[in-house]
Amino acid sequence: MAVLGLLPVATAQQPQLVRDLRVDGVNPSSNPESFFRAGAFTYFVASHRLTGKELYRTLGLPASTQLVLDIRPGTNSSLPQPLVAIGSRLLFAATDDTHGRELWITDGSTAGTNRLIDIEPGPASSNPTYIGTIGSTILLSIEDSAHGRELWTTDGTAAGTMLVKDIASGTLDGDFRPLSSLGGYLYGFANTAATGRELWRTDGTASGTTLVKDIVPGSTGSMPFGTSGAAYAGKLYFAADDGTRGSELWSTDGTAAGTAIVKDLWPGASSGSPTSFLVFNNRLFFVAAEGFAARLTDVELWVSDGTAAGTNEFVDLDINFGSSPRSLTVLGNRLFFLALGKLYACDGTAAGTQPFAPIGSAQSIRRIGSDLWLQATASNLPSDLEPWITDGTALGTRLVKDLIPGSGSSSPASFTSAAGGIVFSALDATRGRELFVSDGTSAGTGLLADIDDGTSHNQGSDPDDFVDALGKTFFTADDGIHGRELWVTDQTAAGTRLVKDLRPGTESSEIADIAALGEIVVFTANDGVHGKELWRSDGTSAGTYLLFEGYPGITNGFPTGMTAFGGHVYFGIETPTLGRELFRTDGQAGATLVKEISPGLGGSGPKRLTQVGSRLFFTYDGAGIGEELYVTDGTAQGTHLTKDINPTGGSAIREIVDLDGVAYFAAYEPTTGVELWRSDGTPAGTTLVKDLVAGTGSSSANSLAVIAGRVVFAAYDTTTGRELYASDGTAAGTGLLQDLYAGTVSSTPRLMTQFRDRLYFSASTSSGFAIHVTDGTALGTQHVATIPGVYGEGLYSMIAFGDRALYFSAIEVQAGPTLWTSDGTTSGTMRVATLNAGGLGADTSWLTISRGALVFAGDDGRRGAEVWRLVPGASSVPFGSGCTLANGLPTLRANDPVLGKPYVLRGNEPSPGTLALLCLSGPPSATLPLVRDCRLLVDLPTLVMAQPFFIQNSNWQLGWTSPTTPSLAGVRLSAQVLSFGTQFPLDLRVTNGLAIRIDSQ
Repeated sequence: MAVLGLLPVATAQQPQLVRDLRVDGVNPSSNPESFFRAGAFTYFVASHRLTGKELYRTLGLPASTQLVLDIRPGTNSSLPQPLVAIGSRLLFAATDDTHGRELWITDGSTAGTNRLIDIEPGPASSNPTYIGTIGSTILLSIEDSAHGRELWTTDGTAAGTMLVKDIASGTLDGDFRPLSSLGGYLYGFANTAATGRELWRTDGTASGTTLVKDIVPGSTGSMPFGTSGAAYAGKLYFAADDGTRGSELWSTDGTAAGTAIVKDLWPGASSGSPTSFLVFNNRLFFVAAEGFAARLTDVELWVSDGTAAGTNEFVDLDINFGSSPRSLTVLGNRLFFLALGKLYACDGTAAGTQPFAPIGSAQSIRRIGSDLWLQATASNLPSDLEPWITDGTALGTRLVKDLIPGSGSSSPASFTSAAGGIVFSALDATRGRELFVSDGTSAGTGLLADIDDGTSHNQGSDPDDFVDALGKTFFTADDGIHGRELWVTDQTAAGTRLVKDLRPGTESSEIADIAALGEIVVFTANDGVHGKELWRSDGTSAGTYLLFEGYPGITNGFPTGMTAFGGHVYFGIETPTLGRELFRTDGQAGATLVKEISPGLGGSGPKRLTQVGSRLFFTYDGAGIGEELYVTDGTAQGTHLTKDINPTGGSAIREIVDLDGVAYFAAYEPTTGVELWRSDGTPAGTTLVKDLVAGTGSSSANSLAVIAGRVVFAAYDTTTGRELYASDGTAAGTGLLQDLYAGTVSSTPRLMTQFRDRLYFSASTSSGFAIHVTDGTALGTQHVATIPGVYGEGLYSMIAFGDRALYFSAIEVQAGPTLWTSDGTTSGTMRVATLNAGGLGADTSWLTISRGALVFAGDDGRRGAEVWRLVPGASSVPFGSGCTLANGLPTLRANDPVLGKPYVLRGNEPSPGTLALLCLSGPPSATLPLVRDCRLLVDLPTLVMAQPFFIQNSNWQLGWTSPTTPSLAGVRLSAQVLSFGTQFPLDLRVTNGLAIRIDSQ
């Protein structure tokens, strides 16, 4: 077995810095967050470049501020999340590489910090969250493979941590979502197959955990998007949707008969969506929407005495668009809240609800004792956000300290009490966001700890979310001025620029789920006015705008799952009248509903959108069905459930891959457990492939990939552990390929990546983490190279650079994250030249191919993480997607176009015996729609070749010798093949595009 020891470095490949976006001289921020007081200590989560994001504690004094424990050693983060105090100890969730995300407990010392219990054994996670406390009973939401996500309790010991009740029997998630407590019970919404998500209550015992009322009879469910509630005058008030009136105000006394609607705030099927409930002045205040002919929604402050007549809009602060009040807080005899960028005070009357004059604008408030702590500005400095304090009076309101003097903002956040004062996070002009402390005076306010002091190391812009769109690489970054926003690069310093500051100032617009659609990208963003909604960009400021708003105002539509398919981006989004449904957009104007799969607000999805042949498969949690597999061709008629695999709940599908137009995936069925399934989109064609672990046990197939007409995946059995399997779609042709780590120890194959005509992947062996290769057969499964000195998850972010090379990242004990390359041989597997010769390597968690180069985030030890590029040489990289009328997409690949060497195009045509046209041009700046959802991926104005040929067989080749002209080195081209049947243009088929870079090596 080959182990790489003193190995060569790929010196011919020299990474180049594209641009240092953050040159403010600020050292790395530790970004303290998730503050929680338990006993004497105040705990928080912070980042350090040597330990990742871990748990810290403080008494509010410098000497007491320290790391509790590096739970996930090295630069990987355990991502701790404080849950609840148990006596003087803190219960929290954290992740390690051996046990996944589980419950931990600490007394603030390193020795006193331990994993409480491994509920889901091995690297799988139980993902615990805190949902409430009844008396001394602590209630948690926890998931395991036997019960799904259900209600648990703990007393802080392993023996005292147990399931309360399997609300939804089997693996279907009961998923108790808390509202508030009343009379010794915690109320919330929970799910069963029979009722959907309905109102339940629990006292922490199995017998005391019961359905209160099935508000919408049957399996639809009445839970709206988001949950909140409050106890008032002996009843619990909350929002529910009865299927006819939308999400409206309801109340319950704990009985079915005593559970009823209070008032239809927005009459008809539209939703008032009441939220942010708070009792003040013997009345119930909340935030809700009302619709009018002149404007779609008016989100304002409402009040109720518990009757329909006594439930009305309290005050209308903005009659045109609504003021969207938030952060309702009672202090003394007044109600304070944020609206229209200001702090408002209310004495219980509409006339007495006015902006709090001493404050200019305010972004956040937190009550601590008899004071409010705020992130606010003075009226004469509207952009200077600093820490303020008020006791509710004008005389008792003051700026605590101007931490960044002048117009700069320290943007303080997370004010929390500590033994030595009030601790919070804030920006420092030279240190980034760090930990501060205050006693309420200017003299007593200052930096408590520079947790990541960044010795000889500046803070980078931390580029992330790289996506290529026809040669433009979009990404997010924080330059220290605009917050984390959308950027674009053409891999030159001048061409690397901020696209648009969607949320002006230092706040970030929370960009996520970026998907390329030709030359544009579609993504989620929050501009501070519209909430998290759907945006698009072509890389210019003018071409970057809000595309579709699911929820008007600041409420989040929260689009997710953006997937390009057939000239559109498909995604799920929440609307007030439909709940979360499947939409699509062409990226130009608006979006359209594909189909209301679950009428009313009962559905949740879609997720895991995957193109399979000429259709899109996805999972959707329909009311009364659970999360199952659906398919769409982009029309309402062509969107439907494939099969209810698990009639008692969801089938827990996680991955979907395409083999010849058939979807393969792992799914749960009560009699067979989690096993490999296949679907052609019909009920009859949705079948179990093979029950690898006979009976109700599960092989839990994951890391699915396709090679040479077979599905390759990782699966588990008690004899070999998690090892490499393959399937041709039949039971007889499904089985173990190779036990890579002999015995019951798992090799855990992952990072399946097609390179040339084989599948490369990472696996753990007795010698360490290694690269392996397979062609889908046992004989063709071989060890390539063991990567020395790695730990944690070992290897990650593997990508194929056409047929030229594999690139991947490894976490090395000595060098940290480093970039590696492989040509598929032991001798050709080597570390790329490190960015930092003195130690830590490049943090290469995002590897993207664009314009014939590898683009990634790298840290050279001086600038912090910034955008880098690496040009390997000649390459042919597939991009975009083909289209077809039948199952199976035409594909196009090629070897590297080296000057003077043979160049061979290789294609696959599922319907051979047809005339075809090879098109070769310069790189396209836009895509051109053809028939159906087919798109032309070459540039007509720069077309240099349009060569007809006949495709005789499914697998075809077309080649020539590249010219030897030196001036052609570095030239970039684009290729695509169009094939024609007898009914052109109706039966036109096209391949993916091929991004070509000619070079001398």
